[in-house]
Amino acid sequence: MRISAIAAAILATAVTATPIEKRSGCTATSYSEIAGTKSCSAIVIQGPFTVPANQVIDLTGLKTGSTIKIVGTITFAKGNLDQ
Repeated sequence: MRISAIAAAILATAVTATPIEKRSGCTATSYSEIAGTKSCSAIVIQGPFTVPANQVIDLTGLKTGSTIKIVGTITFAKGNLDQ
């Protein structure tokens, strides 16, 4: 009986330690996923991936106080935006 009570207490602790809501879409692993992270307050842009030619990484419209972490290699394909 004691072991059951201890196991139940451990499981209850594990459940309460788990985040109530896991935010999905806060890590972008491709250029096309970046726009979907704008509603997050902590964003990770995880390379490697390539930004298509003549495109930019648009980070406008983020929540106030958002943090952005860029990890890995982000390559910008050659384009003519500067011409």
